Amino acid sequence: MAGPQLSQVALDIRHMDGLLALSAEAGWNQVADDWAFMLANGAGYGFADADGRLVASGLTVEFPRYAWISMILVTPAWRRRGLATRLMKLCAERLASVGLPAGLDASPQGREVYLKLGFRDCGSTTRLEGELAGQSVPPMPYGLDVAPMTTSDIAEVAALDARSAGTDRTPLLAHLLARMPQAAFVAHRGGCVSGFVLARPGRQCAQIGPLVSSDEATAITLLASAGAAVGGPLCLDLFDERGSVRRYLDRCGFRPATTFVRMVSGARDLFPPDHHTMAMAGPELS
Repeated sequence: MAGPQLSQVALDIRHMDGLLALSAEAGWNQVADDWAFMLANGAGYGFADADGRLVASGLTVEFPRYAWISMILVTPAWRRRGLATRLMKLCAERLASVGLPAGLDASPQGREVYLKLGFRDCGSTTRLEGELAGQSVPPMPYGLDVAPMTTSDIAEVAALDARSAGTDRTPLLAHLLARMPQAAFVAHRGGCVSGFVLARPGRQCAQIGPLVSSDEATAITLLASAGAAVGGPLCLDLFDERGSVRRYLDRCGFRPATTFVRMVSGARDLFPPDHHTMAMAGPELS
């Protein structure tokens, strides 16, 4: 029991209505497919009130070398009662039991909580919102070939991704390709994969990510291709050091909506210092 009126529950697909209500109430972009993927690839914890209504959630999304702590949500009436901290501890206990270090993407307010729980900063992103349909497409870099991604590309794409993400994320990449195949593109240079982009539908807008590329010019070409295919409002979480991509999006009228601080637990670095991730998959997915 978390208190006289709450009970702890193990989250699964049967809680979907409550989970969607929590993320919508918070103004977040997730849809049922997002929740289903996370529930199938980690562990979920929640608290329910006396009427069985879900009032809080927390998840782990687990990969071979590390896991993401995700979707720490508490409905407003139950905030400031320690539920978020309790959920964080449940997720941390789960990851300790399977031997996986933890990462997360925190809001500036959440960062202060996570610092006290032993997390440290290792990067930052800005969520940018706008549209790319109808925007002028920059010239394609010499020698670059960009084509729609297919399932036959997944192995090479996953290998490139692993060098930036620090772990194999094949299930995530395959899931995203199936979600919005028309906005998935892969770049080749000299016969080798040099970048890729994926996207997914959202409650408020499509989200582009991950966007991984060996250079920012290639990233811009991939981003323009995906944005044109989305054909409407979109968002992406761009790493703040990607200055050329940011300037391109600024020229296209994109607006900053929020920021995230990437954090990890312990002394171990999860990501290579020279990683080529331009935009992350999303704060809930890594």
